[in-house]
Amino acid sequence: MDRAGAIPTATAGLLRSLRLTAVAVASFLAIAATPDRGACVGTPNVVVLKGVVGGDAESGAIGKLHLVHGDRSIPFAVVSAQRVTGGPAEGVEVLKRLGPGVPQIRVVGTDAVLAPLLEAKSGTMLQLRGLLDDGTRYLQLLEAGDLPGKTPDAAK
Repeated sequence: MDRAGAIPTATAGLLRSLRLTAVAVASFLAIAATPDRGACVGTPNVVVLKGVVGGDAESGAIGKLHLVHGDRSIPFAVVSAQRVTGGPAEGVEVLKRLGPGVPQIRVVGTDAVLAPLLEAKSGTMLQLRGLLDDGTRYLQLLEAGDLPGKTPDAAK
């Protein structure tokens, strides 16, 4: 092969790479320019959920979830919900993006963050804060804790 044949081949490869790069950049810019990008399905947003652990929902519950960690499914009656990042939303608006029925949300996090949820007794009121991906129903738990005066022991 002579040098003259190598130059067109190298040029064709470079042009193909530039076209692929241009498509990737254009796609990224189109996504970034989309209005209300933070509320799109599949985009994680920080949410705060307050609710009651256990099967029985209080009369003030706005919806139910099953929080799944490993093989364990924890019923969670949501009393209030707020999307902190992305498009602002509260209450049912946050939950309806998860789909119909009782959504199962896969919960992950460090042992220390997961402990209040995994150790909570039925009837305990918790506040959960984490990154929720609506599309995959995946919650990266950032904080979890009892709400003062709202635990089953406090009612006794």
